[in-house]
Amino acid sequence: WEKMQQLNLNAAFRLCKAVLPVMYRQKSGRVVMIAAQSGLRGT
Repeated sequence: WEKMQQLNLNAAFRLCKAVLPVMYRQKSGRVVMIAAQSGLRGT
């Protein structure tokens, strides 16, 4: 359970951390987060 939570919660943070320097240099960029209904309601 903890490993799955860490993966799900940390993935978005790590993605943003990785792409932000490029976005700052370009002075442009967007990060779009998408969730599935099962992630919102559970299965």
